[in-house]
Amino acid sequence: MNDHLKVENGLQNSDIEHIFSNVFREKFDKSGFAVITFGDKMDSKSLRNQMIHLKKSLSEKCEKAFGCELDYYWLGRFNQQTTTKYHRDNDT
Repeated sequence: MNDHLKVENGLQNSDIEHIFSNVFREKFDKSGFAVITFGDKMDSKSLRNQMIHLKKSLSEKCEKAFGCELDYYWLGRFNQQTTTKYHRDNDT
């Protein structure tokens, strides 16, 4: 699958380019998404750092290409120790 990136040692500039061209496309010859697999050796802190690096890198590219930045929508962390009863997430 051309939309699937396997990243073992962190995102490289070429990965960011590939993701940007797939997701922020102007024509419909690309998928509009990218699947990134970081492997099972990456811990949660490293994964979070990679996600932040991805957001910052894509935001810089958006600024140059479109004149606007990306913002975080949700970047919360939690550690689910027990199952919960049926509920709706983020219901206020």
